[in-house]
Amino acid sequence: MGTKSHGDGCFVFPVVQPGMEIISFSNDDTTKRDVGESLGTEHIAINHYQIPPGEGFPSGLHAHEQQEEVFFVRSGTATFETLSGLETVAAGEAIRFEPGEFQSGMNRGSSTLVVLALGAPKDAGRPLFPVDCQECDANVVRLTAASGQFECLECGWEATPADCPTCGSDEIELTVTEPPGTAVICRACGATFETPPLESS
Repeated sequence: MGTKSHGDGCFVFPVVQPGMEIISFSNDDTTKRDVGESLGTEHIAINHYQIPPGEGFPSGLHAHEQQEEVFFVRSGTATFETLSGLETVAAGEAIRFEPGEFQSGMNRGSSTLVVLALGAPKDAGRPLFPVDCQECDANVVRLTAASGQFECLECGWEATPADCPTCGSDEIELTVTEPPGTAVICRACGATFETPPLESS
């Protein structure tokens, strides 16, 4: 059974497993919908995004330890920041990021960006961030979900990310700078920092 269109640009995804419903997006205006959870997928993560102009995907610049990701743009244009530069993906196109490859997706267009994102395996592992360790020469740390701490992959250094020192918001993300480098930005107030603010030990 193939994918069917309603004629208004909205698609339904037929399900072949008995007892499961067809997933429809014809009246869905949520920013993120976990399609994989709705369909009960076991080995692949599937998310449907609708990103307004000027906004981005969650997490800012990051990578996954174990998961490769594919983003298929259904409408609009996605701009992905990578450590190698910008990648623009138009409607009808897709882009792949392998495990450990840093990226951050944004909608820099004037219309809503609609994207279907697929990741395998479903368990992405702990997210990675291009942050310099303060105790060794490593430049990649991972975020431990249970403790909310950065952890250096090389020496085990740990630090807890802090809220924005300017406005107190927790909407802190890494972003790419020119020439390709990284900086930290607060999405709430626009303040930028060379390194992530950390709680004092």
